[in-house]
Amino acid sequence: LKSWSRIPIHTQPLNFFAVGTSGVGKTFTAEQLADALKPNGHRSVIFSMTEYSRESDLAKLIGSAPGYAGAQNRPELFSRIAACRRLVICFDEIEKAHPLIMRTLMQLLDKGRLSWNGENGDFRDCIILFTSNLEQEKMVEAKNIVIKKFKSQVEALRSNELKKSITDICCSSKSFQIPIEVWGRINRFLVYNPLQAKDVIEVAIQECCLFVKNIYLFMRIIMHLAAAGRRDYTSKESSPKSSIIS
Repeated sequence: LKSWSRIPIHTQPLNFFAVGTSGVGKTFTAEQLADALKPNGHRSVIFSMTEYSRESDLAKLIGSAPGYAGAQNRPELFSRIAACRRLVICFDEIEKAHPLIMRTLMQLLDKGRLSWNGENGDFRDCIILFTSNLEQEKMVEAKNIVIKKFKSQVEALRSNELKKSITDICCSSKSFQIPIEVWGRINRFLVYNPLQAKDVIEVAIQECCLFVKNIYLFMRIIMHLAAAGRRDYTSKESSPKSSIIS
C-alpha cells in the first residue's frame, strides 16, 4: 500500500481521504481494510468526529498540555495505539471536527508521531482514513473528467492530476473548515460514485444472504447443543445407580 502511494516506508502513516454520499461504504472500507490486514496485526478504530466539534474535545482525543484540565487523563488515541501499534484509524465525517484538532493531526500525518505528557505515540505503522460527504458531486465530476484522459481507471485514480483536481476543490470550498495545509498532506483521495438503484438492490441481497447464513449457523449451534444435552441425559439415565449400604 505504501509503495502504491509512493511514500517512504516507516516515515509516516499512509493516509486516505474518502468522499461520497452516506451509505456508499466509506467507513466499511476502513473495516474491510483492517480485516484484510489482520494477519499483519491491524485492527480498525472508528472515531465519529461529531463528538469532537468543540475545542475542548481535543483533550479527549489527543490530550491536554501539562497544567490544563484533563492533562492526566489518557487520551483515546494513545490508549488505542498502546493496545495495538498497527491500526486502521477512521476519522468519520472529519469536516465536523474542530479545526484545531485537524491542525494537531497534521503532526501525525507529517511525522507519524504524537506527544502527550512525556509519552510518544508512534503511528507510523498505522493507516489513516478521513471520510466526508461534502462537495462529493463536484469531486465525482472531476474524477470522471480525469478518467477520460487515461487509458484505464487505475492509472487515472493513481494520477497526480486527480489529486490536484480534488485538492483544488477542497481548498476553494467554504464548506470544509479544514486548514489548507492539510490537503497537501493527503496521500490519496478516494471518490465514491453515488449509489444507483441496482447497487442498493445488490447490497440488500448481500445483507439478506448474510442474515440467513447467520440464522443457519445459529440453528446449527442450537441443534448441536440440544443433541449433546440429550446424549448426556441418556448416559446418566442408563448408568447403574449407586446403592447405599446402611
